[in-house]
Amino acid sequence: MKQRIAYFACAVWIIMLADFIVGEVKEKEAVVVQAMEAQTFSDVETTIELSGIYPRKLQTGEVERIFMNIANQFGIMDNYEIVTQKKSNGMVTVFEKDGENGAAVFRYIAMDQTIHPEYYMVLNVKLYHNIACAMEYRQRMQQIGEQYGIEGTVCMELEGIYPVSLSMEEKKKAEQRILNQIGAEFVTGSRKEELYTVYAYTNAVKPYFKIENKKTNINLAFTQDENDQTVWHLGVPVLCEEY
Repeated sequence: MKQRIAYFACAVWIIMLADFIVGEVKEKEAVVVQAMEAQTFSDVETTIELSGIYPRKLQTGEVERIFMNIANQFGIMDNYEIVTQKKSNGMVTVFEKDGENGAAVFRYIAMDQTIHPEYYMVLNVKLYHNIACAMEYRQRMQQIGEQYGIEGTVCMELEGIYPVSLSMEEKKKAEQRILNQIGAEFVTGSRKEELYTVYAYTNAVKPYFKIENKKTNINLAFTQDENDQTVWHLGVPVLCEEY
């Protein structure tokens, strides 16, 4: 009996420790969002994307049911479109939803008309005018990836529009400021007018990849929009989309 009680107490302790570690990681990673929230932007946007290998072939009806379930987990209940298209080497099923406050595009890619069949899932969710919920949506996407066995990394991109054009010197200062707020150290990058993008590493963020054998999990870039405003892109562990 005492042995059973000891096992139960140990199990409870492990669960509590796991919850503590998860909470601590989320709290540390929150500094990324806080760093962007501290800036003066005229508008903001969040993109969360999971892209990876799917473990097996799905029939069309299965894909649709999975996409509808994933959509429900993000609060999407109606007014979406699901289309399946045959390709020369397989098929692609696409779920699309666009609204006033956000958008979602899910893709299941089956390359099964080849010698070595491969299956992929790409889940992309955008929140317009909002970065406050970024960590919550990132966590939700991670859980969905685990639920369906998608082998990939969840990327989070925070985008903010700065209402003026920044000079190169101002961009360098902005870069240093935001990396300091995150507690990140510069790894590599390009600081040029045509391409300003830097990679850095911080212990506050768990996932990382390597560039030239160096860990990196922060990707910061500056671009100009059609109104000559500076757009800040901050990605964890890398930017989700082309810029």
